[in-house]
Amino acid sequence: MKPVPSGEALNSLMFIYNINSQQVDEILQIYESTQDDDLRQIILQVLNRNLKYMLENKRFQRLYKNLVHGENKLLAAIAFKGITKAELTKDEDYKDQWQNWRWSPGVKKLLEKAVETDMYLLSKLEFFELLELSKRYPNSKFTQGCKEYTRLTDGDTYFGNNLKYNFRQPFNPVRELKVWHRFIKDYPNHPGTNDALYRIARAYEVQKNYENAILWYRKASQEGDNDFYSSSARGRILFLINSVMSSELIANFLSRNPGNYLTPILAYSKAVHLIREDKLLDAKTELEKFVNSYKKTRISLGSNYYVDNNFWNDIQKRIEQIERLEKIRESKKNADEKLYDEASFLFYNPSFYNLLWSNRSNNGFSRYFGGFSVFIPFKWQGKDTFLKYTVNFEFVEKVSRSCDNQNTLLKSLELFNKIIQDYPQSKLKEKAAYSIALSYYYLSRERWRTPLRQKDSWNDLAIKAFDDFVNQFPKSSMADDALLSIAALDNKLKNRVLEKLIKDYPKGDRRQEAESMLARSSSSYFVGVGVRLQNIDNNQGVLIRRVLTDLPASKAGLQSSDIILQVDGKEVSNTGDVVDIITRHQPGETVHFQIERGGKKRTVKVVTELMRK
Repeated sequence: MKPVPSGEALNSLMFIYNINSQQVDEILQIYESTQDDDLRQIILQVLNRNLKYMLENKRFQRLYKNLVHGENKLLAAIAFKGITKAELTKDEDYKDQWQNWRWSPGVKKLLEKAVETDMYLLSKLEFFELLELSKRYPNSKFTQGCKEYTRLTDGDTYFGNNLKYNFRQPFNPVRELKVWHRFIKDYPNHPGTNDALYRIARAYEVQKNYENAILWYRKASQEGDNDFYSSSARGRILFLINSVMSSELIANFLSRNPGNYLTPILAYSKAVHLIREDKLLDAKTELEKFVNSYKKTRISLGSNYYVDNNFWNDIQKRIEQIERLEKIRESKKNADEKLYDEASFLFYNPSFYNLLWSNRSNNGFSRYFGGFSVFIPFKWQGKDTFLKYTVNFEFVEKVSRSCDNQNTLLKSLELFNKIIQDYPQSKLKEKAAYSIALSYYYLSRERWRTPLRQKDSWNDLAIKAFDDFVNQFPKSSMADDALLSIAALDNKLKNRVLEKLIKDYPKGDRRQEAESMLARSSSSYFVGVGVRLQNIDNNQGVLIRRVLTDLPASKAGLQSSDIILQVDGKEVSNTGDVVDIITRHQPGETVHFQIERGGKKRTVKVVTELMRK
């Protein structure tokens, strides 16, 4: 670990939980040798997971004692949390110090100071711990701030049942700005400060003052209290940048706020917006400038994620994609051919219009990007709040259009349709028609939301498009593929469509698959191996929950708790993937499972059987 570690190193360090006593000293050495606050925060988080070593390690104790009396408020709060947690023990009634209040004199003195002057020390404590403090010190500055919070929210208590997430209704931005600015001034460093900052940012957002909203969300995200308001503030920042702003608005923000912490994120986002606005050469220039300016720096998207080498590799791929699309447009091919090439390019590059980190499931922000369903994050205005309060149709429509502009399938659909409409004699008409149906198919399978005012679902449109294709191009080599797709999309039509495929395309390459599907659909049996499966939260494989006795899986040696990584060489991430591959086999065929057992990978061959449903 270098004194100034890379983003990859920090991402790895965050997920260290259990360490030994020797490693504690090694981590303490790293802490003492660096001035990097990001690294220091993460080290303290690791140490707070291993507080059992504090009692025996004087160096550990001395560091935390110095920190709680130091000038860095965030580090002091993390250390204070560790000190209180390390001291917790249970008495004869199974109560710890927060209940029996048998703190050591040193900790009790820190608590008394924290509730009066050093309230920043409280920012990492849990709600129930803060509640106990308010009961023990009813006349303290901290408790007065909690009471004021309750008053300013018209009765929403600061503690308990997540009620503090509620927003007063009707929502009046002017009033909110006034009362919460005053709260911050009267109770600086109170644990409720980040709540107040979030409410101020929310008020600016409702006023469509997105620049101020982002700046105040940023302040809320920096507060030590990492509860809903801090984490949601980070999501709101990225949501506004991605789905509400434009390249022009971002450029204006950057010119008025030079050197802001968000500058790298905004500079990159500006380039992505230029791609969406079809200003490809400008986008390429901005991406190249971004790489030259920031590749050697560490960029954070907030707590728990730093961009890594994959990010920079993906940016280089994005630049190459822009160059490829420009070559397509500048080629000397016929207009319909260029349209088809561009539509195909977009079809096979689904993330072309998206921020590169939007598809990373481990960064904590993916849920805020891309989909229209998250334009109102969890508890947008508070618990049980609905659209009618401050989200009007104008806003919904704006965000809807933005989400549609990020969908390459919609753009490719537009171009494929243009070929059919503008070039009815084109030799590519057949391919374009099939591609239209295929685009609807993937919009349905990937569960993209339907645009506003669109009555038909993607599923219905896909079925109709495939059906139209078969009727229009019955001799096409893709007609049997179209029928098979209809069977997959509509269970009611399944058998009839499969029978049509077998009858009309007896020499087609999909006949055998159709016969197998029809046999399984019509039978009370299915092809299986005798296991009960369960999804794994991180989508890295599928857990075997139970192996049924005297069936193929048990005979082949599969065991419960094995993790299935691949089936027949294909990676699987959910139970549906496994079942789909197995049931494509005929009885008596061999299925190859790559599993992980006890941290080691192995391959197990299982012969399928017919099993009663």
